[in-house]
Amino acid sequence: MLQVIIAVILTCIITAILTAAITISYRKKVAEAKVGSAEEKAREIIDEAVKNAETKKRESSLEIKEESIRAKNELDKEIKERRAEIQRNERRIEQKEANIDRKLEAVEKREAGFAAKEEEINREKEEVARLHEERVQELERISGLTSEQAKEYLLKTIEDDVKIDTAKLIKEMESKAKEEAGKKAKEYVEESSRYTVMALRTWSTNKAQLHLMEKMDFHCETRLKNDRGEGIDTLYFVKEITGKGIRAYGYTIGNGKCGIRNTITDVPGVKVGHYTVRKGKNQTGVTVIIPCDGFVYERKPLAAVYALNGFGKTQGTVQIEELGVLETPIALTNTLNVGKAADGLVTFTEKECRKNGKELVSVNPVVGETNDSRINQITERVIEAEDVLFAIEHAEKNFKQGAVGAGRGTVCFGLKGGIGSASRILTFGGKEYTIGVLVQSNFGKTQDLTVAGVPVGRQICTKIQNSAKEDKGSIMVIVGTDLPLGERQLKRVLKRAAVGLIRTGSFMGHGSGDVFIGFTNANGIPDTKEEQFHMMKYFPENQLDKVFRLVAEAVEESILNSLTCAKAMPGRDGEIYHSLSEFL
Repeated sequence: MLQVIIAVILTCIITAILTAAITISYRKKVAEAKVGSAEEKAREIIDEAVKNAETKKRESSLEIKEESIRAKNELDKEIKERRAEIQRNERRIEQKEANIDRKLEAVEKREAGFAAKEEEINREKEEVARLHEERVQELERISGLTSEQAKEYLLKTIEDDVKIDTAKLIKEMESKAKEEAGKKAKEYVEESSRYTVMALRTWSTNKAQLHLMEKMDFHCETRLKNDRGEGIDTLYFVKEITGKGIRAYGYTIGNGKCGIRNTITDVPGVKVGHYTVRKGKNQTGVTVIIPCDGFVYERKPLAAVYALNGFGKTQGTVQIEELGVLETPIALTNTLNVGKAADGLVTFTEKECRKNGKELVSVNPVVGETNDSRINQITERVIEAEDVLFAIEHAEKNFKQGAVGAGRGTVCFGLKGGIGSASRILTFGGKEYTIGVLVQSNFGKTQDLTVAGVPVGRQICTKIQNSAKEDKGSIMVIVGTDLPLGERQLKRVLKRAAVGLIRTGSFMGHGSGDVFIGFTNANGIPDTKEEQFHMMKYFPENQLDKVFRLVAEAVEESILNSLTCAKAMPGRDGEIYHSLSEFL
């Protein structure tokens, strides 16, 4: 039994050893087979990589060769183009050189001809310089004279020159009219008919001379550079003909008594000044109303505002409505120059405060406007602050009406509008008071125009082609008085001023800005920090009917005066805006 067991165990051991040996041999063969297969695949991969590398190398070589060929072709093309451009430039240079040679030759010929004239010109320059110096000295001597003395002197000394120069200018005008012909000739003749040539001077930079001419209401119409020397150009000064008011044509507006001048300046302390722009299509200006004697900012006259139709761009009216006083003169101009006019009022107030030892913290400049774009190139905004200062400096009791200042480019009832003024006297308590009005007229339809109750607009429509078909435009109405009124009473008066506007035929169209500003210099709020009451007088409320009537009359007459005083002018489109005086 034991032997059997041992035999079985030995058999198992031998079997296990044989099995292990066979398994190891098999695995070895399998491993060797796999290694051989892997080596074969590795060789295949390496061979394939070598082949691919050779292929890519050949492709890269081909691409490099193609790129080199392309670059060479482009470079050849660019070289050809540059050579062609160089050749063209060379030809142009040759042509320019030839032209320069010809011009030099011509210049040399001209210089040869000028040699004889140069000596003559030098002699003339010396003579002109001598005469210029003499006249400048004389003019500076007379610049200290009064306006009337200067006027008398100038008119006396230039009488002969005027005759000669007027003849020359007329001849020039006739020649130009012949050259331009047709419409241009017509416009030139119409424009010339509005002026009278008064003087001629041959220097333009002498401020003393120009100042004197401005004082006498002359303006420079034409400037001709004549190479007589620096600052010695030929200037033609002209003075515009001004029309007369409505009363000169036999019409009396209302029954009220007029002031001495029949203008707003009949009110004590009130003055009016203009600055007028007359340059081609720039036909506009500034009109300034000074409400009282002394410095306005310190006196602050009581004031009120009333907008019948608010299609306007006024400045400063909100504060007047709130505080009821004026702090500056009132400036009138065109719509797009309101800001510039306000700047001028601020500049004026700041200078006056500095002169009076006051510090200006803020001020309310008051500016009214109308749109004068039918005659004036309004978008160029030619008004400057110094123009406002000029108007203030030259403000007077006697001022022009019509197409001046802020009324230069306005149109009213399809006719030439402008600045108009009138006044009425009120007797109360044994004393006379004045109600003055100034308007900037720029409104209305031609067919609606009424003069002293007569519908003249219907007749005018049959005679002119550019009659207004719609009521567009605006009007500024300034009412001043020395009557002691409160700001509430002033506003009541301004509302009745609209009656005068209606009497002329206005219906206050949608696009019309009808704005009224009123002031009284009898009552004011002094600029002081003292704790004290302000004592004021007030006109009896139950007597205001008299004021209502008179202000309505003055507004109506002011509008009509603006129409008759203004002379005909062409608009920007070439149409002529006639004067009402032509039809009365």
